[in-house]
Amino acid sequence: MKKKYGIDWPDNYHDVFIDMVCAKHWQEEPYCHANLDHPADHLLRACRRLLSSKDFTISSWSEEHAKDWTETDFCITWGGAACSKSNDFGLFSVMDWATDPLDTIVLMASTTREMLKIRSYESVVRYFKLLKSNPFFLFPGKESKTTVAILNVDDDDAPSTTKSSIRGSAVNEGGSLQGAHLPYVRLILDELSEMKPHGMNARSNLSKGCRNFKCFGICNPTSFYDEGSKYSVPIDGWAAVTPDDTMWETRWGRVRHHDGLKSPAITEPGGVKKYPHLINQAQIDRQIKEEDGNVEARDVWIFVRGFPPRSGVDDTVLTPELIQVHKMQQPPVWLTPKEKLIYVAGLDAAFTSGGDDCIVKIGAIGTTTDYINTLAFVDTIKLPIVAGSERPATYQVVDGLRPILEKYNIPVRRLCVDDSGTQSVADVIEVEIGHGVLRLNSGVAASDAAVSPQDVTPANTKYVDAGTESWIRLAGLGKQNRIRGMSDRCSNEFCIRRLVVAGRRKRLEKKSEFKTRLKGHRSPDDGDGSALCARAARPQMSTAGVEPGSNAPRKTTQKRPGVVIKTTIKPSNYVDT
Repeated sequence: MKKKYGIDWPDNYHDVFIDMVCAKHWQEEPYCHANLDHPADHLLRACRRLLSSKDFTISSWSEEHAKDWTETDFCITWGGAACSKSNDFGLFSVMDWATDPLDTIVLMASTTREMLKIRSYESVVRYFKLLKSNPFFLFPGKESKTTVAILNVDDDDAPSTTKSSIRGSAVNEGGSLQGAHLPYVRLILDELSEMKPHGMNARSNLSKGCRNFKCFGICNPTSFYDEGSKYSVPIDGWAAVTPDDTMWETRWGRVRHHDGLKSPAITEPGGVKKYPHLINQAQIDRQIKEEDGNVEARDVWIFVRGFPPRSGVDDTVLTPELIQVHKMQQPPVWLTPKEKLIYVAGLDAAFTSGGDDCIVKIGAIGTTTDYINTLAFVDTIKLPIVAGSERPATYQVVDGLRPILEKYNIPVRRLCVDDSGTQSVADVIEVEIGHGVLRLNSGVAASDAAVSPQDVTPANTKYVDAGTESWIRLAGLGKQNRIRGMSDRCSNEFCIRRLVVAGRRKRLEKKSEFKTRLKGHRSPDDGDGSALCARAARPQMSTAGVEPGSNAPRKTTQKRPGVVIKTTIKPSNYVDT
């Protein structure tokens, strides 16, 4: 035996391995009684002894990453490009796994297989190869020849998820995040802002039955409503933080924020030469020049500041501030009895498996305790399209729609359907369910109706098409405090989908433009479904409950009875039928 850090260790334990154990097990017996440094110091000490300064340069940001890895079990790391997020977490994953290779599984996820191989998992493979070549320390494992994985030496190459390993998964391409019931489970979600919800949702199952579970998200946040920001909300709300904040607590854990303007390559003397892998001033100046000198450009915020763009950077239908001020995401408190609420639906159909989502959006109309006639979104259902089915896609949609309309007692006259495609679902609904369905062809000209009660300008003089008009009208209801229950995903889409100038009028950017500009983003189907639902609600908004400006009772300081009707799903998640 030999003594180190105040406790006895087997004589054959390498000092590097002792530091690895201290970094991972510092809270467990008997190591919690040792005279340890900060666990991050043990982790970085082990890394430094195994890797040259050329292979792993330790900046203040890397020191913060090491603290987050060892101190916390949940951390989202925000930052612009080249702030060593993916690199450091890839290395720490390898070091953590190698400490207990038979008792640890690391699931390294990204959006696509391509992104997986050039981001965090690239650093896993790169550092694994460097560590395996170290002549003084025997490093476990081997790289799989058939799967994106690092396996134990005695494992075969079978893609079993029950064995301890480091495994890569492309979540947006259907990659599995099924774990193993091992003592130590780690989930690293790279490109979290563009990732589908089931990436983060997997943590609930993965955390069961293990001794220690860690979850880390890595992202360049694109808005306050994307998948990364959804788990980064400060305890006191977004108003409590600014781009100058470097860390804050959330209900889930911690957020670490790196602002490229404060890069160690900028703030430290000789930083460019010392940290060639970090963002520097010359690169920032080049980015701003590409944006025609606009330091407030959206990509400067995302890829330099590592913070969601400020409102007004792009011309969008809504902004986060408007959504917050008008409480569009809050649940309604109804004055109308639950049984007297009127339900409406919007259907944004899709006809390809793996294509755009086929969304049914359900809304309830009634009067809130503020005496305002309100539309509240209460459910979002995704209808699956089965490519191999003998049933035509349009009929599959109608088959899935029918029980939803029956559940909410929605007649077809209170259903609005996107009728822009070549295959008309509305025609099939008319035959299979009943006549009177509302149709909205987003490509036809906007109507000549007034934009709003406050703006009597005909919509077709300001907006190009009916699709744009439908989004503007939903936003208009929101600004009148008549929208509640808006999902995170819908809010995000209304805040990042641009309004494009077309002559003297404006139009929403096309879906193809939206997805090209925001690589990795899904089609704005939740926004489309919500706009269709609001269109279905318009004929009902003047008949249900109390209309603003009517002879309704005046507000008093006396509390009125009200019932909160919660949405049946979590914001931005779908319920598959």
